[in-house]
Amino acid sequence: QQKIGTPLPAAGKAIIEVGVDGIIVSNHGGRQLDCAPAAISALEE
Repeated sequence: QQKIGTPLPAAGKAIIEVGVDGIIVSNHGGRQLDCAPAAISALEE
């Protein structure tokens, strides 16, 4: 099962609680902006 579009850290935590196998973190389109953080930086939240 895929869960698409969960932008909030709380949503990611809820998804883990239901037993998903993994989460993909992406800043799709972020390469277009010089000031956008890297996707890996968002994991700290």
